[in-house]
Amino acid sequence: MIAAATARLALRTALATLALGGGRIAVAAACDGDGNGSSGGNASSSSSGSSGGGGGDSATYVTVPACYDSSDVVGYRRCSSYGSRWAIPEHLPALALELTSWTARIDLADVEAGGTVHHSFGDDYNYRVVGSDLGGSALANGLKLRLVGHHRGLYLGVEGAVAHLGADRRTTPMATSDGITAMTSSADTLVMGGAVLGIDRGYGRVSLGAELMGGARGVVVEAESLRGACETTDTTVVGHAVLEGRVRADVWMTPWITVGAYAGKDVLDGQASAGLSLGGHLRAFDGGR
Repeated sequence: MIAAATARLALRTALATLALGGGRIAVAAACDGDGNGSSGGNASSSSSGSSGGGGGDSATYVTVPACYDSSDVVGYRRCSSYGSRWAIPEHLPALALELTSWTARIDLADVEAGGTVHHSFGDDYNYRVVGSDLGGSALANGLKLRLVGHHRGLYLGVEGAVAHLGADRRTTPMATSDGITAMTSSADTLVMGGAVLGIDRGYGRVSLGAELMGGARGVVVEAESLRGACETTDTTVVGHAVLEGRVRADVWMTPWITVGAYAGKDVLDGQASAGLSLGGHLRAFDGGR
């Protein structure tokens, strides 16, 4: 009786330990003289008889699973496989927000702007600015922000960009009734926006992809007229369609942060661009791992 009570106590202690910490536990309990194990439930037993021919001692081993999940609710699960919690919470969309520092050589040959400069005391005049007045081409350096949704190796998103345009400034004398008025033409700003469609594939911590961006860009042309103490500015945005093919590579610094680079070329006018990006991802590895 004492041996049976001891066996029951040992089994209860083992099961309590499992409930608190989990793990695979083997519990040995002594059997009574008839070889009947004192523990119940699902158990496998092995007995070894004594050499005396009478009832001998035997042991019962209770094998418990290493871990058991009592809930599938995130935050209550205790037995996640390696890396599985990176993919949670699974209800969040696989969205990425990327900030890119980019540069491009912009052809200004198709830029043509004009209008009328108005001064408060009369002598309004018309003006015209063409690409050659601005140097013919210019280097753009700026920032680009885009929001992209990923799904099984495909992604779709929108992007917008603004850049400083290093175009030439040109001052032209304009004749008025009371003398000469100076007009300065410049193009210091470039804006761009559109939609992007692409594919990517992961190779360990590296993701390689190709994409197509379609949209428009605008060169902001300003004409400043100075007449005496009166300064007037007339602004025109000259638009141009963009269809740019790109290749890109990203490195996962963490499951939610990437750094990357891209190079692209506009298939409409052959202009090239490149950039470096920093991305934040709502789901780890965009839900693809």
